Amino acid sequence: MIRHAHVARSGGLLFFLLLMLAAALQVFPAAGTALAQTAVTGFRPGCGAEGDPILIEGTFPTSVPPTVTIAGTPARVLRASGSRILARVGLGTPPGSATLAVDGVAAPSPFEVLGPSSPVVYRLSAQTATVGQVVLAFGRRLGPGTTVDVGGVAATNVRVARGRVLAFTVPAGVAGPVLVTFTNAGGSTGACSPMLTVVAAGPPTVTGFDPASQRPGGRLVIIGADLGPLGLHGVTWDDGTNPPLDVRGASNGYDRVFTSVPARARPGAAYTVSVAVPGGAATATYTVAPLVAPVIDLLSPNAGPARTRFRIEGSSFFQRGARTQIALGGVGIPVLGFFRDPATGKDNLLTLVPDGTADGAYPVVVTVGGLDSNADKLFTVGTQPLTVTSLRPDTVGPRGPLPIEIRGSGFGNPGSGPIVVTFTPAGGPSRDGTILFRNDNLLIVLPPGGRRSPLPSGVYTVEVVVGTGSGRRSVVAGTYTVP
Repeated sequence: MIRHAHVARSGGLLFFLLLMLAAALQVFPAAGTALAQTAVTGFRPGCGAEGDPILIEGTFPTSVPPTVTIAGTPARVLRASGSRILARVGLGTPPGSATLAVDGVAAPSPFEVLGPSSPVVYRLSAQTATVGQVVLAFGRRLGPGTTVDVGGVAATNVRVARGRVLAFTVPAGVAGPVLVTFTNAGGSTGACSPMLTVVAAGPPTVTGFDPASQRPGGRLVIIGADLGPLGLHGVTWDDGTNPPLDVRGASNGYDRVFTSVPARARPGAAYTVSVAVPGGAATATYTVAPLVAPVIDLLSPNAGPARTRFRIEGSSFFQRGARTQIALGGVGIPVLGFFRDPATGKDNLLTLVPDGTADGAYPVVVTVGGLDSNADKLFTVGTQPLTVTSLRPDTVGPRGPLPIEIRGSGFGNPGSGPIVVTFTPAGGPSRDGTILFRNDNLLIVLPPGGRRSPLPSGVYTVEVVVGTGSGRRSVVAGTYTVP
């Protein structure tokens, strides 16, 4: 017992000595002191009201959540990383110039706390603009009735969207770096006004296009400078040979015109594109995207007698301004339909084997604007073996008899001969189902009687019978159970 007490006393003394050593070496920070790695380099915007967001930049610890205060009032931290903190000005923060601090470390400049109705602008869409250029302001409390002052001159054409985006036109009589101030309908003016440098307008220029290559009819953005004012402008396309093509373009007021390649432009041709604005015309050369040779991936089905409908799947079947054609063994066949599968992005064409086509294997070719696809996909014309690969459903469900889907081959097509699907119970007479759909690979059949007079309970043998007399063929598709 005495030895245990001595050990306990020795352990307590050792712990006390370790605490004293840690305090002497300042291993643990004193209460109320900030962590050594915290540093605030800046924040934006420089002002805001209660609830407004603020982005703080610097170096921050990630081991513990940061504490942000403005004028000593806690701010709400939304997200934090080692270099940025997104917070909101806390409720009850007093208006006026205030110190912003993170973990007790003050920011290098004060933060201006605004009244609850004061507008605040986070940024402008341009830092440099010309007279007549449209500039967007992004912020809060920029509602209807807000006025804009650019370097002491009232801006024109002020338009507001949802109180957070405002557009204005730079007025005449302003030059150089100027403050832009915003006053809302309530008479409140934002304290942290952004700067805008107003420069003299030059001649309109086109410096590029987006995308760099586009097909006829596709959307196009013309990029440049002094492509204003805001609104619609004429865009002319001239290949130097044919009559010029005219389209319209919508300018954002300074460096973008949103337009499209004329639908009648020639694929692969080079055009001189001219944008007409009040300051003159800006021109540049643009080459329309050339046609792309189509590619066939598969045929479904890839065999069947005359009048078989089949689907061609691939890519680049549809190109604006170019005609799409299909050939079977070098003979044109009709385009019955087309669609693009949204799940795969593949192009699909629907077509038909013409009457009188002799038996044999024929290459299928898709031609778009004179460009042929690959010719390695073959369609085999002729009577196929009568087979069945599936029958479903094979049992009447709780909702009563539903149409049955029978898949296989050799079923023929509408007009290619008679076909019957029989349902035969053990030891009883057979009854014929009603064929709702037929092609060489698929039958959709309604069981005899339908819902009004359904088959009696039992197990039925389902048989597909094609043709009559010496040309009669049949195959058992499976069994069908009526509980």
